[in-house]
Amino acid sequence: MATSSLRTSRPRRRRPRRLVVLMLTFLVLVAANTALEAINRARFPSTTVTGASSESETGTPAYWIFFPGFGIDFCPAVAASFEPVTSSTGHSFCVAPSRGHLDPAEISAAVVNRLDATRRPQAPVTVYLYGISMGGMIAYDVARLIDGKKGITVRALVFDSSPAGPDSVAGVKQAAVEVGAAIQRLPDLPGDIPNPLKGGPLDRFALHLGEYVVDNTYAGKWPLSWEEAHAAWVKSMAVTSDGMGEQLDYIESFYPRPDPRALPYASFGYLRAMDADADTTVDVQRATAAYAQIVAPHALDVIPVAGGWHASADVTVASYRKALARFIARAEIPTLQQIRTSQERLWGGLRR
Repeated sequence: MATSSLRTSRPRRRRPRRLVVLMLTFLVLVAANTALEAINRARFPSTTVTGASSESETGTPAYWIFFPGFGIDFCPAVAASFEPVTSSTGHSFCVAPSRGHLDPAEISAAVVNRLDATRRPQAPVTVYLYGISMGGMIAYDVARLIDGKKGITVRALVFDSSPAGPDSVAGVKQAAVEVGAAIQRLPDLPGDIPNPLKGGPLDRFALHLGEYVVDNTYAGKWPLSWEEAHAAWVKSMAVTSDGMGEQLDYIESFYPRPDPRALPYASFGYLRAMDADADTTVDVQRATAAYAQIVAPHALDVIPVAGGWHASADVTVASYRKALARFIARAEIPTLQQIRTSQERLWGGLRR
């Protein structure tokens, strides 16, 4: 009986030790997550970045400007994938909003400065804006601010799987946006130390892994591959908690008022997955209906992308190229040579 009693009591003695180990492990993970977040923040610029201009762009009369979506900035990959389609109509560059402050006015000023760097003073320039997911909302606000300023004409605005505010975020992710925005509003600790409650690379890594598992399971695929695990880690380090807070607030507060006089020379397109259910981030049907009202009386050219899902231009490249080429043709966007010829005729007529 004594031996039996001793055996049954041993697990009870180990429980406090296990609890201590669990608590210490948790604290170590929190400390590591916070440290990684502090290191990650230091890598990001405090102002909007538009990429350095090159000599080959000097005098360019037209540009494609790409705006990144929520979280990871894969804008350069998207811009590069479209190069065979866009190069004949304009040079391209990406906009990377600052980590700690997402302000359309500041972004607009950075875009104008980038355009000024490669053109003669006050020379006319045509721009085509492409917004990746949430970047479509930023692109719309920026377009309203720069059109008609300093010789800039917004000739096209393309939304790629873009939400039109919080109401068009897909069902279950609406709550995630609200909760996430509330958490990210928490203040940091003294000394600009990231607030552990706001998360860091480790929990973002777990979140992205979960997204892959859910999406793959929904599609009947193997839950997770090594490539997807690596991509999840890259995504987790490609954003910061305060940057995410700014983005979530932006989504929650995006309720633009339609203005029939705005962007008078622009054509509008919306690229979306051919299978609306394949986009688990945005309710594309609700989003397209909202944008159709916002850009009215202009028409919104909705172009389904075969094989696409949410803003997947860097993956389903061929389908996206065909979709954007279709929009360019329908919008009758001129080539660089056509623009240059038109400007030369205009300048020639003024000299006479």
